[in-house]
This record gives sequence, C-alpha cells and structure tokens, in this order.
Amino acid sequence: IASSAALVSVVHTPTRDGEQLDAHMQTEAQKYIPVPVHEVFVEWSIISDTTRENIFDKKNESSNVTAATQKVLLTAVNKEKVAIYKRILDLAGIASQFHEIETFSGARAVGALGAEAVLLADLGATSTKLSVVE
Repeated sequence: IASSAALVSVVHTPTRDGEQLDAHMQTEAQKYIPVPVHEVFVEWSIISDTTRENIFDKKNESSNVTAATQKVLLTAVNKEKVAIYKRILDLAGIASQFHEIETFSGARAVGALGAEAVLLADLGATSTKLSVVE
C-alpha cells in the first residue's frame, strides 16, 4: 500500500492490556484519523513499554513518579484503496494473504542491518519520501 494512502502515527497511552487496549484504541483512533473510522482499516501494535512505578503505589508525595506508559503504532488505510489493489491482484490471478504499507516493507528490509536508526529515502518520479526507522 502506498504511504500516501495510509496514516501512521505513534500514540502514547497509559499501559493497558488486551481488551482494555482494544477499547481504548478504538476511541483514540478517532482523534488521529481525519476521516470517519468506518472508511478505513485500523490496526495498532505496541512498540514499547515504559515500566515505571505506579503513582498510586508510591507513598512519598514529593516523588515525581508517573504512571507506566506505552507507545502504540496506529495505522489506518483507506478501504477503497485496499479494494483497488485487491481487484488488480484478482485480475492478474494473484492471491494475496495481506497488504503492507510500503514504508514498513523498507523498514523490514533494513532491519537486518542492526543499526540504531536508518534513513529510508524513496526518490520517485512525482514525490520523495523520507522515513527514519529505529
């Protein structure tokens, strides 16, 4: 899926698990997606947890302890765009198991380098995309 057809954002949220995270992200996604949520496929994945002492477990009120947080990668892709790609593949007789945002494909390709951060530069005929992958 072309990056221009997708929205990718990092959401910072209090640590939640399972059903709590699902319910929270359903609501949170509406804040980040500029179109009605029913028009897009929405996915999310936890990309990091910051484990800290819970503020309610700390008795020293002068402490600057904050609640545990997590970063969640939120992605949304227009359903019409996916339908177009699926129709093209069907006409070509190609079965697809999943679709992936092109920036993620590049990130997976350079993941084996083991570097802390990599700059992906996609120089196209009509646009240039720069992505920093950690």
